[in-house]
Amino acid sequence: MLRRTLITSVIAAAFGALAACGQPGTQEPSATQQAQQPAAQEEQAPTQEAQDAANGADQAVPESITIITSSEEMGLFHALGDRFEEQTGIFLDVIAIGYDSIHPRIITSVMAGSTDIDLSYVDVIWPAEFAVTEILYPLNDFAGPGFADRFIDVTIDQMTYNGQIFAVPYSNNGKWMFYNRRMLADAGLQPPSTWAELVNVSQQLIDQDISRHGISWALVQSEGVVCDMTTLFNAFGTPWLDNAGNFAFNGPGAVAAMEMIIDTIETGVADPASITYNDRTALNPFLAGETAFVMNWSFAWDLVNDPGLSAVVGDVGIMLIPGVADAGTVSSGVTGGGGVGMLSTSLQKEAGWEFLYFMASEEAARMGLTYANVLPTLTSIYQDPQLLVDFPFLELFFPQMQHNHHRPMLPRYSEWSNNVQEYLSRIVTGQLSPQDGLDQAVQSSEPFRP
Repeated sequence: MLRRTLITSVIAAAFGALAACGQPGTQEPSATQQAQQPAAQEEQAPTQEAQDAANGADQAVPESITIITSSEEMGLFHALGDRFEEQTGIFLDVIAIGYDSIHPRIITSVMAGSTDIDLSYVDVIWPAEFAVTEILYPLNDFAGPGFADRFIDVTIDQMTYNGQIFAVPYSNNGKWMFYNRRMLADAGLQPPSTWAELVNVSQQLIDQDISRHGISWALVQSEGVVCDMTTLFNAFGTPWLDNAGNFAFNGPGAVAAMEMIIDTIETGVADPASITYNDRTALNPFLAGETAFVMNWSFAWDLVNDPGLSAVVGDVGIMLIPGVADAGTVSSGVTGGGGVGMLSTSLQKEAGWEFLYFMASEEAARMGLTYANVLPTLTSIYQDPQLLVDFPFLELFFPQMQHNHHRPMLPRYSEWSNNVQEYLSRIVTGQLSPQDGLDQAVQSSEPFRP
């Protein structure tokens, strides 16, 4: 069967970085699967099979199901679909569009009552919104007991809302602490395990003229700064939400985290240009050999090892993002990535679940690694000796995953994030003190409570 694919080109008003909410764009019509129904046979009595189907006693296997995903993942989902069809006889029709258009597209589809799309890519910041608005169909009845146990805890947690799983996690990501091993070796220093130690090590490297700065932050107003504060607030013992679901990120730990950031900039431990850096540009001083540490996403591993871009090829290691001794944290990080969920309007939920269950298999995880270097969400993949040889970065990345946190599960997450980014930006640029800024940010967050 020839693969049927729609690729829609979208010109977005703004290009979000790493799990930012997309903007609606001008859309071409989706490729709609037309049901093929046999011509009416007026003179023939219906077969027993037809009678059974009419009575609901036997449901035929559907010819195809449709998934919508990003253009970047089109090749991977073609490969996954081919393998799924071999196993089940069900064809996976792939609609591939720009990432920023997926969110508005599936909302429009469900709200219009369309049954054209069965499955969709789900970013980690969407489950709460799509659960409350009934865009996604809950999967617990399909999954059953023990299904979630195969996944790294935080990857399934961020696809779950109010106890219901709304997507199968497939693409894992997060931030890691990259460090210059040669610099530390030249100074006779070990990788720091706490943020206080990192500041101290950085100062020693600067004093010995080994490094220009210790670290560069990504502090420009963007989704990236919310990700980094997820890391730091949890490290310092003050998460965004308390156990009762109240915004509480104006507590002592969060204030101390913001004070540390400001202090590192003022003393030169951090690159002063950090207030202008985003996730990608914060990497540049590290690539140039001017800083010893940088927190960044998995894409940075390829860049630091690219001789055409990096002056530190062969010198870079990955360590646990530091913890805070007084808060009792060994490490803290933030998650990214996404999964695949089922639209509530799908008429082919059984077949859709078959594909979701396939996505939760080791075979599908291996295909993701092979075709697209997709970091798996299954714990078992990181314990496979052969895969650790074939993909050595798995062993480097896995330890941090045990300490990662997802961003707050909020039905209006994107609105909340845009709101709180303004206060975080005003704090790091000196317009507000950490305490006043966080107090105001918490107060302004009340309309977004889960």
